[in-house]
Amino acid sequence: MSAFVEGVRDMLPVEVAERKWLYQRFREVFGQSGYREIVTPTLESLELYAGTETFFLKERMFKVVDETGQILVLKPDVTMPIARLAATQYVEIPKPWKLSYISTAYLANGGKSGQMKEKTQAGVEMMGLGGYLADVEVIGLLIKILQKVGITNPLIDIGWANLVEEIFTNLKLEAEAKRELRYLIEEKNIQQIQAQMVNWDLLSSEREIITRLPELFGDPEEVLKGLKELNLGCRARAVVREMEEIYQCLQQMGLDQYIVFDPVMVTNLGYYTGIIFKAYVPGYAEVIASGGRYDGLTQRFGHAEPAVGFAIEVERLLGCLCQFKIGHVKKADGILCVISEQNEFVSGYRLSQILDSRGVQVELYTGAEWEEYAKFHQVNYIVHWSETGLQVRDMKLRKRVDFLGDLAELAQKVIDYMGRAER
Repeated sequence: MSAFVEGVRDMLPVEVAERKWLYQRFREVFGQSGYREIVTPTLESLELYAGTETFFLKERMFKVVDETGQILVLKPDVTMPIARLAATQYVEIPKPWKLSYISTAYLANGGKSGQMKEKTQAGVEMMGLGGYLADVEVIGLLIKILQKVGITNPLIDIGWANLVEEIFTNLKLEAEAKRELRYLIEEKNIQQIQAQMVNWDLLSSEREIITRLPELFGDPEEVLKGLKELNLGCRARAVVREMEEIYQCLQQMGLDQYIVFDPVMVTNLGYYTGIIFKAYVPGYAEVIASGGRYDGLTQRFGHAEPAVGFAIEVERLLGCLCQFKIGHVKKADGILCVISEQNEFVSGYRLSQILDSRGVQVELYTGAEWEEYAKFHQVNYIVHWSETGLQVRDMKLRKRVDFLGDLAELAQKVIDYMGRAER
């Protein structure tokens, strides 16, 4: 039996420190924008995900049985529990409900090597407010938070979950043919689409739409121009008008440089009903955030509300920051107080309390290999007790300095020396 679990991993101090920095930035930006943080349970009822098999396969959920026999799951996503919370506990609260979170989700990797079973997400949900302005606000917030953590050039790829469905409404095709066509359009496989259309009874205008759709992606203005040239139905044209309104608003906000359009974009999460989007960084292969509008989700819990939100994939964001060498954690200079005799411990402890109260990090060390320890942990200042007072070893300047006085005087002299050495 192995002591290790595939698909999960330990986090070492450097990554923990980087995550703490990220989480602080997330909370600052979300909080400043009015998104209040909530926490939902790690364990949820399996019934919460009843009827969601198209996007949450039950065999990939981690299940446990509680003492009453109820089947519970480690939550496979964060949005569903938040929809439950909002629909059951926020009904009397003035809208919109602006919620934020930093949470962990769990999903079996289906036996795929290298895929994680545990992932951290940070994001927001705005519930109780429909319309494209809410969509624009959420997209603007996503750009803001990515830039806050060092991603200066995020790319937001925007699609619409309902555009292709509206176009497909009047097509006289069997359900299986529509599914195949949907897949080919998503893959932008124009050659195969043309080959398959020979077998389908379609009008010439419908054939033009189907062959043009996969070509329309990239520059928003070109995409909108191409869509307007197609003979679309009334409801599909309404979607295109909404696309144009969103883009014009983003232009006025000065955010259009970060936007591309892909009207036939898809997502594995089947609850989206309108705009969907994914965030990329040029030169990094993974999607680092995704989101969209999901107006029907809270209705599952007896209270229908419009909603839009996004989730940042924290592990992917950390990978991106690492690839581009965007580091945020800078180790503050601290002191290693080496204790070689028992009677030195109390004095060292009291000195550390004084230094700590003045904002200096102090670590007591009672081992024998202090030099190797300090080097590994990049501690630049070593304090030893001497017969007459205190000796400071400056590892950067490779020098020793002796100080005399009581504990308060010694603490101030150490602080003054460190200040001079850093100049």
